[in-house]
Amino acid sequence: MRTKMLIVGDEPGIVAVVQNYFELTGYQVITAYSGAGAMKKLSHTR
Repeated sequence: MRTKMLIVGDEPGIVAVVQNYFELTGYQVITAYSGAGAMKKLSHTR
């Protein structure tokens, strides 16, 4: 089972770079672009 990581940021390009890096190193990455979006994703992710 891979470790999950939530990345939250309002700059899609930066979020994509960070996401790609951590996916290449073996993490399962979940992204959100606002605090509200992050809370919504957290409530649906285990």
